[in-house]
Amino acid sequence: MVSPSSVLRLHYGERTLGNSWDACRELQEEGSENLPVPSNFPLKKEERSVSYQYRNFSDGKAAAEGSWASGPAPDGKGEFT
Repeated sequence: MVSPSSVLRLHYGERTLGNSWDACRELQEEGSENLPVPSNFPLKKEERSVSYQYRNFSDGKAAAEGSWASGPAPDGKGEFT
């Protein structure tokens, strides 16, 4: 069986970072993983102050217009800023 992390690496290798959320949604639909990070990672160990920050390293402003840059996060626990 292929692990979710190796599937995610495959998706990242095939897609640009801007489309990585599409790959994560595919993993959700396939039942491989619920979140784009391991769902069993303890929240108390997560650095919550940066959990939903978006940093644009692309040329121009187009990347900041995507759903990954602002608005509610797919996990329902935060807002992208």
